[in-house]
Amino acid sequence: MKKSMLIRILTSAVLIAIVVPIVYLGGAFLNGLLVVVACLGAYEIANLSQDTQDWILTCIYAIAIICLVFIPHDYFLVGLVSLLVALFVYYLFVAKTYTLDHLVYSFLMILLVTLAMRSILTLYRNGYGFVGLLYVAFATFLCDAGAYFIGSRYGKRKLIPDISPNKTIEGALGGYACGAIGSFLFGVIACKQLPIGLLILSSLLLPAVAQVGDISFSAIKRRYGIKDFGSLLPGHGGIFDRIDSLIFTLMVFHALLILWGI
Repeated sequence: MKKSMLIRILTSAVLIAIVVPIVYLGGAFLNGLLVVVACLGAYEIANLSQDTQDWILTCIYAIAIICLVFIPHDYFLVGLVSLLVALFVYYLFVAKTYTLDHLVYSFLMILLVTLAMRSILTLYRNGYGFVGLLYVAFATFLCDAGAYFIGSRYGKRKLIPDISPNKTIEGALGGYACGAIGSFLFGVIACKQLPIGLLILSSLLLPAVAQVGDISFSAIKRRYGIKDFGSLLPGHGGIFDRIDSLIFTLMVFHALLILWGI
């Protein structure tokens, strides 16, 4: 086994050992985990700007994400508007190298991570919590792992070489199959409270959405000329390199629950 793969596996094992008990316990433990992820994500978003005052941006982003995650639903739009105004004030009157381009990307990434975290809290409020989150994780990470291993072994035809040159059509199809089958089996066994129609649709849809999320964040990295969002997680990169697909699948699963009237 290659050293890089061993490091990747060990990092994943440590993350699972830390995150799963916290997610199982829920409540204040889960809220604390979301705050930590918000701060780390804020730091990675701020680093994209390469602004000399990125510590100010990190504080703004972290406060914005935390507030938007925990703010009551009726005030969510107020929070978004306040963030947008604050970003324009920083761009117009404070920043030296902060560009309008980065303002847009920052707002988009903050919105994405916020919606994903609010989706997690909604799962817990609706009584699906730990099991529902595991279901989405299975659809996401089985797809990611399947695409990596199958693509490495059988991949020949490039999927989107201009954005992510290492991804192949064979890997994408293999990852989709792993995510769809694995999540459906887990859902049938562990998520008996979910309607079977919802399980079938989400198991078919979420692995595809996971790949869209992965490629979308790859496009952002390509735009800024970076390989990873950070270096916190050995073998993986930064926080966003690990949860990019999960951000999208959480949002879509939340939307499916709403459409199903759950």
